[in-house]
Amino acid sequence: MYSTTNDRSVFLQTLIGHYCNMNVVSRIIVIWQSIEHPPPRDYVCRKKGIFFLQGATDNILNRFLPIELILTPSFITCDDDIMVNEEDVVEMLNVWKAHQNSVVGPFARWVTRQGEYAYSYAKAAGVFYTSILTKFHISSTHLMHTIVCDIKYAEFRDFVFENINAEDLLYIKVASDVFHHNPSVLYRPKFPLTDYGYGKGLHKRRRHNSVRTAAVRLFGLADLTMRVTREFVGGKGFRSYRHVKEYLSNKTAPIRSTS
Repeated sequence: MYSTTNDRSVFLQTLIGHYCNMNVVSRIIVIWQSIEHPPPRDYVCRKKGIFFLQGATDNILNRFLPIELILTPSFITCDDDIMVNEEDVVEMLNVWKAHQNSVVGPFARWVTRQGEYAYSYAKAAGVFYTSILTKFHISSTHLMHTIVCDIKYAEFRDFVFENINAEDLLYIKVASDVFHHNPSVLYRPKFPLTDYGYGKGLHKRRRHNSVRTAAVRLFGLADLTMRVTREFVGGKGFRSYRHVKEYLSNKTAPIRSTS
């Protein structure tokens, strides 16, 4: 499991304790984004290694660094303020195991037919889900090397680094190139998600939507084939190719997300 932090030490310790209790988590790797402050020492939690890695730069793409500590075919990437119930984590992992050419997570976004990024569920009826946010998702470990190292994505990586934004859109772009389809699988959780950073995300920055719209167009995500996304409802199985309007009447646990 990967988690990134900018020194939210109180939340981070709570989340590490939460996730290290899960049998499906083999180890936790914290990407320490603070350049000024040294990370804590590595330690063991319930016989699982907790590793802290400090990047050379404060790069939002550090969360995808392909390091030797990752020994599993899949990985979970999780922000340092997101807490997901264990039963939902287990079921998301099972969904990924059955559909390994996918990116599975509970936070979805989409692109309009005009190639504009949209994040408010209520404001974009008539379009299809396009991507799964990296706030929390499960996907194939081998994608990490491609997104960080493949030279053909160098321009896109520069865009993400300079704007401190759109790493999730780049991830979906890379995954769609590798798998030759839209890999996004929206998982609707059984239990409410906890977001300690609710209302304080990157979306509060000026130009957030315009930057993400620019990323959508630069990465080529406005292609019509990217609009189809599979859905999996916790405890109920797949509902294939759901339309955005159906989210508004969905009765499963709420998703509080604003990024």
